[in-house]
Amino acid sequence: MNKKKLLTLLGERLEIARVNKDLTQGELAEKIGMSRMRYHSYESKGVPPSIVTIVKLAEVLGVTVAWLIDEGDDAFFAIDSIKPNLLIDKLYPKLSEIGKDILDHSNKLDLLIKAREKRP
Repeated sequence: MNKKKLLTLLGERLEIARVNKDLTQGELAEKIGMSRMRYHSYESKGVPPSIVTIVKLAEVLGVTVAWLIDEGDDAFFAIDSIKPNLLIDKLYPKLSEIGKDILDHSNKLDLLIKAREKRP
């Protein structure tokens, strides 16, 4: 994955995790000790944060560092509790094709798990 795609993926995942925690950009920035504009540059402008900042963000957002920076399908499951309506209504249209593929894949797995649970 090239650097631009990686930073786009990171920004999308930061937004998903932040909104899932009901935090504004300013609130999250305050929790990790930086300005809202600095945080905004990570989420929306493709500016790469330091690894120390990525670790802080992961801790506050309740996700793994791997989920923030890895394009693998399984990485999507790092969020503790995803609000489904939030993802569908607000964030899905903003996702890159990679993000949409990950979300679609996780939805298919969820349906398979539910079908299995209903078996006698």
